[in-house]
Amino acid sequence: MVGPWAKATGACALASMVGVTAVAAEPCGGLRLDATTVQSGQPLPVKATLAGDDLACAAAVGALLKARPAVRSVTIAAKVPIDRREVGAQAAAAWTKALVSAGIPEARISTVIPTTNPGTPPQLRIAFREPTPRPVALLQATSGAVQAGPDLDKLGPAAIGAQMVSGDVVVTGAAASARLALADGSFATLGSDSAVRIGRIELTSDLKRAVTLQLVKGRIEAIVEYKGKGSSFDVLTTTALAAVRGTRFRVRHLAAGGTGVECLHGRIELQATLGSRASVLVLAGQSARVDAAGNVSPATALLGRPQPQTPLMGDVARTNALAWLPVTGATQYRVDMAGDGELVTRARSYTVAAASLPMPADLPAGHWFWRVTAIDAAETIGIPSKIYSFRVGAP
Repeated sequence: MVGPWAKATGACALASMVGVTAVAAEPCGGLRLDATTVQSGQPLPVKATLAGDDLACAAAVGALLKARPAVRSVTIAAKVPIDRREVGAQAAAAWTKALVSAGIPEARISTVIPTTNPGTPPQLRIAFREPTPRPVALLQATSGAVQAGPDLDKLGPAAIGAQMVSGDVVVTGAAASARLALADGSFATLGSDSAVRIGRIELTSDLKRAVTLQLVKGRIEAIVEYKGKGSSFDVLTTTALAAVRGTRFRVRHLAAGGTGVECLHGRIELQATLGSRASVLVLAGQSARVDAAGNVSPATALLGRPQPQTPLMGDVARTNALAWLPVTGATQYRVDMAGDGELVTRARSYTVAAASLPMPADLPAGHWFWRVTAIDAAETIGIPSKIYSFRVGAP
């Protein structure tokens, strides 16, 4: 059987024979991390003192590990002949000093000095441990094309029930939506053509929350339960920070490059992250925005709640339309429909200019819930109507 030390020796020997000129200028002959160990193009130096290229190699290893914030422990193993154990201890100490200088906490570094037969070449390996990330969000419902992954260029199809960890990205396609149940008890719904990166999500023993979401594009609507003084729920965009204190709200990227917020319940402090870094308090029933230059608008009232007229309940013919009373100041309306009263399952949205929507021809038969929301000339979405339901037969 070939042991891990022999495998490492073979890999280093192969790297020294193939492509030497390509890696000669890189510290350690080139570095990478696999699941648990540091891999190098050349053997790591086993010396009591590190200087010159050897010190540059150790610094590069330290920088590589420092860039992985999830690393919780690092083990330096200096394998030496039994009659040179002191050299192994000195090399481990020199490497420890170099890694600490690179920013690795000394308390996370341990050393071991395995021994071999006299005359065996010394070897040095560095292993690390990253705990399995704890899930902080659950993909509760989807409609249309939804993807998720550790980064925007590493996405794959996301199914209902998928668990997310801090750092993951969720992306919706055209006419798609996704609802996330967060570990702190709050919920976040992505609209179509949207992307959010899940940041910090914590709930302490005294039930205080600390949540950060980064809205990469599109819009998000969140329901945040009040957790008391000392809790925080922040949504970041490229131009603003929306600091929430127990509320229901929306955050969206504006076509001109800014950020808009709409507060439906509670309050939000909207602060520009560019320019003057000014802020504005947005109360329930208000909206505000930060433009691409960091200018903050005053809070203004949202358009009022539309009043649906039909259907309000019961069976509906496919020749019927969904209708509501016009709202003063509205230039268009958004109709949300879904298979449940929270508008989560089989969710779909339609935007119309008139105060009615013909029954969608592709709407599957069954029980549907719906609501309508007015939108003004600045594309600010107002206060949604109450939710009503109806049943429709097969097309």
